[in-house]
Amino acid sequence: MKQRFEIYNDKMSLLTIVTPFVNWKKLSSDYELENKANSLDEKHFNELMIYTGFYVIIHKKNTASSVSGGAV
Repeated sequence: MKQRFEIYNDKMSLLTIVTPFVNWKKLSSDYELENKANSLDEKHFNELMIYTGFYVIIHKKNTASSVSGGAV
């Protein structure tokens, strides 16, 4: 199952799509970022991506923790 995170604004317009790719040999993840918000300037898009990255990392940790039965 391929995960995909979509971020919408308050008007339900798609802003960005984040697609994680796991490299099991290196035990690392890469992310593809798609800018769907033509109205955001580069500074605001970059800031949005930083916050999104934090969310994705926390989400992955919480998911892994719930699967293993541990606490975060």
